[in-house]
Amino acid sequence: MRRFLMIALGVVALDQVTKVWVDMVIPLYGRVEVIPGFFELTNVRNPGAAWGMLRDYPQFLTGLAVLAMAALVLFRKQLIADHRFYDPVLAILLGGVCGNLIDRIRLGEVIDFLWFDLGFMVWPTFNVADSAICVSVTLSVLISLLVGGRATAERRSRLMDQGGAGGGDSEAGQGPTKLESASS
Repeated sequence: MRRFLMIALGVVALDQVTKVWVDMVIPLYGRVEVIPGFFELTNVRNPGAAWGMLRDYPQFLTGLAVLAMAALVLFRKQLIADHRFYDPVLAILLGGVCGNLIDRIRLGEVIDFLWFDLGFMVWPTFNVADSAICVSVTLSVLISLLVGGRATAERRSRLMDQGGAGGGDSEAGQGPTKLESASS
């Protein structure tokens, strides 16, 4: 749990420090070109979620963030049961959600400052917390695809070795049933 919290706090700290720095250095709606035509630092506010969705429902987004954080902490052990790599991934997710929640509580909106023009499209402005959320979701999907089936099979095997699938069957692990004894 200590490593989990340290990772989450590290993400929150990086997110908040970068937002404070941007707010101090770049005026609201100002821009600093870093790589001409491709990458800029800017200072904008987003009351909504990704791409400004739900901008008219900031209380809903705040409540959703609180619920997500509570679920991550309360169900962490069940979520990481299939694979140990889920733990740091969930910590990154928690840090991202918490970073944006701090902005919502403090400012009523989120500070975004990373802007990319990909040539075929301009990517919506985002921040470190948004990146942490996207990276953690992507890693979760990759872990599920790469080791998820194997981890689930191993877990099922462990349960069977312990005397049953644990589905509430009171006879699990108590030897052959009457039907199995009669057919032997």
